Amino acid sequence: MLFSLSNSVIAQGISTNTGKKITFHNRGGSDKATGGLEIFVQPVSADVYLDGKLAGSTPLTLEKVETGRYEVRLKANGYSDYRTHIEIIHDQFSVVNATLSRAHHIAWQQSRTAAIQSSLLFPGKGQVDLGYRRGWTYFFGFAAAGWYGYYQFHKNEDERDKFNKAQNAYAIAESPEAAGIEYGRMMDARKNMSSQQDHYEYAWMAMGGVWALNMIDVLYFAGREPVINAFGLDMKITPEISLTCFSLKLRF
Repeated sequence: MLFSLSNSVIAQGISTNTGKKITFHNRGGSDKATGGLEIFVQPVSADVYLDGKLAGSTPLTLEKVETGRYEVRLKANGYSDYRTHIEIIHDQFSVVNATLSRAHHIAWQQSRTAAIQSSLLFPGKGQVDLGYRRGWTYFFGFAAAGWYGYYQFHKNEDERDKFNKAQNAYAIAESPEAAGIEYGRMMDARKNMSSQQDHYEYAWMAMGGVWALNMIDVLYFAGREPVINAFGLDMKITPEISLTCFSLKLRF
């Protein structure tokens, strides 16, 4: 993360960098000593937290800040949090200039986590939420396989009914010719049932395959690179694919 931090002293009644007139109060007496704080952030505006409490958004000028040491935390969507400590000195004005860097781990911890949860139940939804239209391919592929399995299941039930009717008719047939016809219907129904059972199982395998590919995609390829924070180090998991292998590399 790139940032710069500088402190400067501004006398009573002198303008700040933003052109705002600052007059320090509480000189002597029983009131607490105070100083001032001015914060600038690039490239976007950020929320400012002092010791965990929201103080406003940048550019921010604070007057009559009680003297002491404070934790300054800057937060902006899509950027890494910036944290530092600054000392507020009586009758002095401190300036913080920070440049935020893009935060890959924000995408992993928030949007990617939600995308993974979505894709567990609805294949492709996580990719769509992250802005990848290929998620619709997983969604419609999974739905088509499910519909085909449903269709084959009901066709199998229909053929089973035909088989049972032909079997009953075969049992009460009054002539060899009628029995032969019903026997042929039984065999046709049995053949169709076997074929539909196979297609039903293929549909289940297709659904499982689409779901698995969808999860691999949303885990490793959709969105930004995942980042794991361990012992203060950012470790980026970078997937790499060639014609012969698939590998994951850790970058520190």
